[in-house]
Amino acid sequence: MEEPYFIELLPVDSLEKLEFLKIKDYVADYCVSEIATKTIKEEKPLSDLDLIIAQSRIVQDLLNAVLQHETIPIAPFSPIKQLFPNIKAANSNLEIEDYFLIKQVLQNLESLNDYFDDHRINEYPALHKFWRSFIYETLVYNSIDKVIDENGLIRSNASPELVRISKSIQAEERSLDAKFNKLIIQYKKEGWLTENEESVRNGRRVLSIRSEHKRKLHGIIHDESATGKTSFIEPQDIVLLNNNLFDLWMDHRKEVRQILINLTDEIRPYLETMMVWEDQLVQLDAMRAKAIFGHKIKGSIPKMTNQVWFDLKKAYHPLLLLKQTEESKAIIPLNLHLGKTNRFILLSGPNAGGKSVALKTIGLIQIMAQSSIPVPLDPSSELRIFKKIFVDIGDQQSIEDDLSTYSSRLTLMRNMLRDADEDTLILIDEFGSGTDPQIGGAIAAEILIKMLGIGSNGIITTHYSNLKIIADQRKGIVNGAMMFDKHSLQPTYQLRIGKPGSSYALEIAAQCGLDKNIIEQAKKRMGNGIYRVDKLLSDLEDDKQRIDLLIKKTETKEVQLDKLMKNYERMSTELEIKRKKLKLRTKEMDLQYQHKYQQQLDKSIRELKKMKDLEKVKEISKKAQLEKQQIRAEVETLDEAIYLKANIKANPVDVGSFVKHEKSGVSGELLRIEKGKGVVQVGTLTMTIPIKELKSAREPLPHKPQKSIQTQVFKSAFDFKTQLDIRGLKGSEAIQVVETFVDQALMANAFSIKILHGKGNGILKKLVKEKLAEYSAVESISHPDNEWGGDGITIAKFVR
Repeated sequence: MEEPYFIELLPVDSLEKLEFLKIKDYVADYCVSEIATKTIKEEKPLSDLDLIIAQSRIVQDLLNAVLQHETIPIAPFSPIKQLFPNIKAANSNLEIEDYFLIKQVLQNLESLNDYFDDHRINEYPALHKFWRSFIYETLVYNSIDKVIDENGLIRSNASPELVRISKSIQAEERSLDAKFNKLIIQYKKEGWLTENEESVRNGRRVLSIRSEHKRKLHGIIHDESATGKTSFIEPQDIVLLNNNLFDLWMDHRKEVRQILINLTDEIRPYLETMMVWEDQLVQLDAMRAKAIFGHKIKGSIPKMTNQVWFDLKKAYHPLLLLKQTEESKAIIPLNLHLGKTNRFILLSGPNAGGKSVALKTIGLIQIMAQSSIPVPLDPSSELRIFKKIFVDIGDQQSIEDDLSTYSSRLTLMRNMLRDADEDTLILIDEFGSGTDPQIGGAIAAEILIKMLGIGSNGIITTHYSNLKIIADQRKGIVNGAMMFDKHSLQPTYQLRIGKPGSSYALEIAAQCGLDKNIIEQAKKRMGNGIYRVDKLLSDLEDDKQRIDLLIKKTETKEVQLDKLMKNYERMSTELEIKRKKLKLRTKEMDLQYQHKYQQQLDKSIRELKKMKDLEKVKEISKKAQLEKQQIRAEVETLDEAIYLKANIKANPVDVGSFVKHEKSGVSGELLRIEKGKGVVQVGTLTMTIPIKELKSAREPLPHKPQKSIQTQVFKSAFDFKTQLDIRGLKGSEAIQVVETFVDQALMANAFSIKILHGKGNGILKKLVKEKLAEYSAVESISHPDNEWGGDGITIAKFVR
């Protein structure tokens, strides 16, 4: 990749000043290979939009995989390119451990090749395209796997000759073991052996003989212990066996070398291809590390364009986020927009108010995004691609060039003005400082005007009032301030665009306990003009904070009011449902009474037909009427007694007081009493209720806007009303009412329920049936006979 693809940085240590090197260290920790770690640390931010978008899409797919808890199968591996020059010549070969390193790389490729099968193309399209951008040949891995096992050793069956030699070695070793064990038993009985009994010297098995007995044993003395008390002797009886074994191992080494030469011949045509494979694997390892780090900081890939604006929403400094995770401290996000109208922002405000942090946040997020690293901001943010980023943060003093801090900053400003263009982002902290404020402010003003003419974008922090005036009067630049609480004298770290900020130097000096006389004299020395401007800025910021607080409170009250209105609407709907339920109960009781009366009437007619006695008929009819009147009187008497008893200890109800209707449980304000009935205001509805059915109640509690969970527990099925009327309700309202009704029925352990929905176009009937089908406790769903409502009523029975 050529240099034009990378961001031009000024000065060269800009990445360090923006703390991007720390970000690289964090990312590198998630790499599984040293070569990917090195790649991350040496990587430069890109300036080509197409390359950035291509890489960012791959990282986004990897980030999505991390969010889905998927593991991309990459195991630790070592670089292999440096091995290839050694095997370009014929009859050359690598060591076994070198082939094992190559096999580890190829094992990763095998796993990844299986992982990126065709069904991944929809899940991770960019990642799949990246992996399929090169051709992987499994032939190379198969060739190495036939020779090298999973532990990095030569397989015993790597060639027919090696199999034969290996078997001969095993047979010779068994013979040697048998002979050796026999000699050990013999010499141990004679007391010639030391405690260790045997050892290995010069690659041959030997006996550990006490030195005083070494002349008694025929054989070759290979060594003696440091004390001279032990001699290591190869008995004459096993010399021949050892010689045979030694020859076999020599044959084994020769065969292994030939196998490796043959293997090298097989893979030599693929050396260049394997270097491409390794590069691809390293890139994937590095991008995977970026995705994992992005997940760590809750980052995302923003939209990136070549437009002349960029828009940051809820942006966080990533290093502060990591620190916040450790210390559980809240961080205030940053919102910033730069475009055609305002290409520069001049930030002002008190020291330690967050100006420098905001500046670094913007610069660091820009560098990270152009390095395809997820950034902690709202995904709807937009960033433009800069080809140059110029940074002036911190001390620019140069001892080598014999330049002071201010001289170094002026030199840097000169270079910025010389090299900046429309694709440049300029970040300057404490602009104009380092020399006499009046002179420094004047020079800074002229440099700023020059920068505005170039067409660059930038963020500049300062305390100079003359620069604030320029930002207020000239096009292309806007004032901004880091918010400060004037009363607590603490920074809020919130960025406000449109107005400059005060330094609050006098207020902070007073808080620090500086003598009041010194502060007053300082005010006089400042001059009325400067003091009034600073005070005006301070007062404006204070007013802005108060207005923002009032707006916030107003918005909160609007939300509460909206919730309260919705609650009243819900209560009105519930009240209407209860009214319809009461109406339905009345009708059902009438139907039951009429049915019972009809049965009695039919029975009487049958009896009368048998008797044929008119006087007797009159007598029976009169008796029935008397019984009916007597029952009705008893009911009314009982009803009166029940409500009198219930209200005997209650306070009498008065107009203007709050009352409760015992039968429905509804509460409201008693507006007036007319002919034994009370007119009650319930929410937005007015109800007329017999006075005897009302009792005094407390004022209803105001509705709280927060969500709550209410549970109604019924003592028995008799407390639960098993009938529901949803006629006249909308589909969505009906479903909610039915669901609540069925839930209550199940809690009450009801045997069956009846839902009156009417016939109409059949929509409510269908919705009710579908809702009941969702309950496993519903045993059957049916409709009564036509004379009792037919398809206009649905009856559900529950499993007992």
